[in-house]
Amino acid sequence: MTDWNAHVHPHSDLVEMQRNLWQVTGRLPRGNIPRNMVVYRLPQSGGLLIHSGVALDDQRIKRLEALGESDHDNRWSICHAA
Repeated sequence: MTDWNAHVHPHSDLVEMQRNLWQVTGRLPRGNIPRNMVVYRLPQSGGLLIHSGVALDDQRIKRLEALGESDHDNRWSICHAA
């Protein structure tokens, strides 16, 4: 197990909610806390905005990378920077 995999918790596939908008849902093991990552393709640059990023497994990372490069990675708490 790599260090990265130690941070990957159960999560869904990357689900397209509508054109240029995807969601990944998951839960943290402690307290069964729900998590939602949202990916939005920016209309002008075509880059991705990732809100509340979730540590993804290799298969889903490849799917995310296939969507394009991230222009933004929004973190709303110092806890997300760890």
